[in-house]
Amino acid sequence: MIPFNPEFHRQIWLEFSTMRLIGMPVVLGLIFYLASLGDDPTKTVGAATYLYFIIVILWGNFRAVNSLHDEVQENTWDFQKMSPQSAWSLVIGKLFGATSYVWYGGFMCLAVLLYQLITTEAGADKSAMDIAHLFLIYIGVGILGHTAGLIFCLQDISYRLMKGRMAMAAYTILAILLSSSLFGTANVATEVNYKYQGSVNWFGMDYNPQIFQLMTLAFFVFWALIGLYRSMRKELQYRDGPIAWLSFLVTLILYFTGFADEGLFGDKINLRKGVIFANALFISGSFVYIWAYLEARDTVAYKRFFNAIKAKDWFKTYENLPKWILTSAVMMLSWIGLLTIGPDVSNFEGYYIFLTALILFMCRDLGVLHLLFFSKKNRRAPLTFILYMAVFYVILPLIENASNPLSAKGWGIFLPIPGENAFLGLGPISIQLLIVGTLVKKQWLSKEKKVLANN
Repeated sequence: MIPFNPEFHRQIWLEFSTMRLIGMPVVLGLIFYLASLGDDPTKTVGAATYLYFIIVILWGNFRAVNSLHDEVQENTWDFQKMSPQSAWSLVIGKLFGATSYVWYGGFMCLAVLLYQLITTEAGADKSAMDIAHLFLIYIGVGILGHTAGLIFCLQDISYRLMKGRMAMAAYTILAILLSSSLFGTANVATEVNYKYQGSVNWFGMDYNPQIFQLMTLAFFVFWALIGLYRSMRKELQYRDGPIAWLSFLVTLILYFTGFADEGLFGDKINLRKGVIFANALFISGSFVYIWAYLEARDTVAYKRFFNAIKAKDWFKTYENLPKWILTSAVMMLSWIGLLTIGPDVSNFEGYYIFLTALILFMCRDLGVLHLLFFSKKNRRAPLTFILYMAVFYVILPLIENASNPLSAKGWGIFLPIPGENAFLGLGPISIQLLIVGTLVKKQWLSKEKKVLANN
């Protein structure tokens, strides 16, 4: 519980002082006084809204990300990891303790906003439901942004993605972009009072848009907290299986699947199934790239995984199963689902060839990714892989189309090309995949031999 959380208490002592306790209400009070001069109450409402955005969304995300980073830089994080505190205790302490002063000012803004909406004409066109919806969204968006910022920071620590202030700036910007988009959506949705959309159809049921937005936010806040908890456990050297990740992935796919309303497709059942499977393929495929990009650098984890398989220790195999492999299994099931529907969901020819080529191209990319990280000089592997993606999927196809458009003839060299000729559509990428696969195997065996020689 928060009141008995030692990390939360520590953060409170760090965040608050007599001057800061007095300073926040004095500064905010002065701004609200200046905004209230005149006969327009909307100025005070606007001031409260903008100040909440600046304090909780901008400053709050900055504090959430940098609080943990500062402890790593000051070499105090290792001492905390060795303390008897649980992962959940550290999560609550960091999430709500490090941002406690931010929320101290944020709730003052919300109090002024609530007072203005209830007592002045600024809230005359808003019902109690509108006001409650707005406040819950504001608070939820703040928590989601802070949680996402801490997750980004923990992933950076675990996988050593970037160094220095540049990394923290990047993660802060990502958290701010996430929060800002949701913050703006809440404002617009409440302002128009959902007059242009009476209900949201999800899995054939109609929901009040405000209720559905709150349910959606609660869904993502819940999984963000689970993700932060699991990330903290990993940092504390606990090993958890990928079941939580699989559960999130499946529920995320189901969430977006619910919008494939039967009424949009009529009697075209296969087309609706195609949209659902394509959605699952896109989501799982995107996460395959993300997790492979993160996990390919940890060769020690791969060795634990392969050693567990050799020893037929299935529990350790489960614990060390890379998330990109598990996500690939979901992706392949989605791909099989698309194959079983048949080409009647689309008008272009070469349906099966195109889908197969798509998977082969992804396998090639994953092979190149691991080849870069398994190499001796892998410090520039992340940037090199991003450059590879740009060259192979943007620059080379543009050059090829401008000079000698083989793609028009069905040659799938740089991109999956729909066509009836399996040799032209699958041949080039199959050769590329064979070459990359051979190089990856050679690189891995060479790495293992060096490890054995050193031992």
